Amino acid sequence: MKLSPVNKLLVSGLLILLASGCALMEPVEAPPGQGEVQNPAALTARFANVPIPPGFDLDRTKSFIYESGSGAVKVGKLHLTGWNGIEEVVEYYRNEMVAKGWSSVSIMEQKITVMVYEQEGQMCTIMVEPTFSKTHVEINVGPK
Repeated sequence: MKLSPVNKLLVSGLLILLASGCALMEPVEAPPGQGEVQNPAALTARFANVPIPPGFDLDRTKSFIYESGSGAVKVGKLHLTGWNGIEEVVEYYRNEMVAKGWSSVSIMEQKITVMVYEQEGQMCTIMVEPTFSKTHVEINVGPK
């Protein structure tokens, strides 16, 4: 089923609301002995189709993953921080998301760049924001 641009925007907005507003989601727990920030390599197995820029760290206090018992539903909100510039990170996602089988739905660039991608049964919104010294990336991924 083809979605109109307005419906795609609504679905993207709902995905963002779902990912940011659901109080019943399980927080991503840091393994024993690990701090609040860690290398996101452990997440690559859970979201293998969502690339993580090299050198970026995961902020576990702001991130969560929810997966149903059967694994049929998987939703994630990942907060990453790294030293790469915003242009480099945006270009990384433009290339890597397509390489991972995602189709671009929309890209909005202002101070924060918001990129929306879809893949069979999934939507992914990536927000890239520069700060004084680092670049922050928020990834929201879930079902369509």
